[in-house]
Parts: sequence; structure tokens; C-alpha cells
Amino acid sequence: RARFDTSGRLLVGHSSNFSISGSNPRFQLIGGSDSTAHGYIGIFSANNVGANFSLVKSRNGTIGGQGLVLDDDVVGNINFVASDGNDAAHSAARISAVIDGTAAANDLPGRLEFMTTADGSSSPTPKVVIKANGNIGCGTSSPGAFVHLSTDTPVVRLTDTSTNRFAQIVSEDGNLRFDADNDGDQSGSNITFRVDGGERLRIDSNGFLGINQGSPSTRLDLRMDN
Repeated sequence: RARFDTSGRLLVGHSSNFSISGSNPRFQLIGGSDSTAHGYIGIFSANNVGANFSLVKSRNGTIGGQGLVLDDDVVGNINFVASDGNDAAHSAARISAVIDGTAAANDLPGRLEFMTTADGSSSPTPKVVIKANGNIGCGTSSPGAFVHLSTDTPVVRLTDTSTNRFAQIVSEDGNLRFDADNDGDQSGSNITFRVDGGERLRIDSNGFLGINQGSPSTRLDLRMDN
């Protein structure tokens, strides 16, 4: 069921070392089903304390010693490794925790990097980053706003699952574009602007602009209460 080999590795579910991504882990749990290749850490207590699993990094070469980490030091990784038919040496995806700034006593800025490996490649690269200041970058490791999308002609698509129709916001060379029913799946689509729970402006499928008018009848249809 379990054994320590001559190198001090704990092997559970198998009897010999299995190399992963070129390394030989100290703890190896291997099984032939989702129940045998399964582990958990549980806590059962009548309070709000949860179970913990910690990945620890120190720049001190002595075990247990304290050494200040530096900007961009990797604190820990979770790797998702699969066999490519030749070996199990590459990750299809990875989640990394990285120091994100200057660390000091009781001051430990960090970021999370969510990585995937592109088709035709063997190494994961960051796709989504959460910075120490809370900014989220998709396609950029240096987000300049709370949510920052960076790619060739970035698009934010919003799909209504009840009809499977969508609208989207597009950035082209610094210009902003709003698409309502860009595929032309239905007639009568519109773009509306609402303020304080009420519609204030509408652009309909004819190109008519209504201000305080939900059914504009001319190119510019302005309705005023007084």
C-alpha cells in the first residue's frame, strides 16, 4: 500500500519512483481510479476554522531559516501534468503564486498567475494575472486597471443563454465599438442607456436615436416633459 524507498521518498499506491516533469517528488500518490488517486485534508470542528495546505518559500538555504524573498520570486506552483505519449514532462496548465513587489517584515505583496499551454507548445504561459493591488489582467501581466484585457482587437462578449444571442463591446486601435446582435440573428435589436432605473437613450436597428423615447420615429427623436 505504501513504502519509503532508499531515497526517502514516500510512495503510496505503487512500489517504485515515478518521475514527473524531470523531478522525483518526495511524496507520490498514484492510483488507477478517481478514488485511489485522491487525497484530502479535512477539519471537523464546531467553529469557522478551515483546513489548510501551505506552500512555503524562504531564500535562506538552511531548512527552517528565514530569508527575505524578492520581487518575482515564485512562492509555489500547482502543475497539471499529462502524458504526451512519450513522457510526463510537461504541464498543460499551471497556477503560480509569485511575489509582486518589495517584501519586508509583515509586508508580503503577491500575485496569482493562471497559465495554460497553447496548442503546439509544451510550456504554459500566463493568461490571467491577479496583481497585488487587485487588478486583473487577461492577456497582460501588467494590468493598468481593475480589469484589463489585452489582445488583438479585444472583445467582451455577453451571451443570453435563453436565446443564445449575444452583444459585445470591442476595442479597435483605441476606438470603442458596441455590437448588438452582430450576427443579425433577429430584427429590431437596439442599444439602450438607462439611468436611475429608467431608459434615457436608445439607438434602434434603423439607426434612429431616441432621447427619452423608447420608439424613435426619426433620425433624432427627442421627447421632453417640459
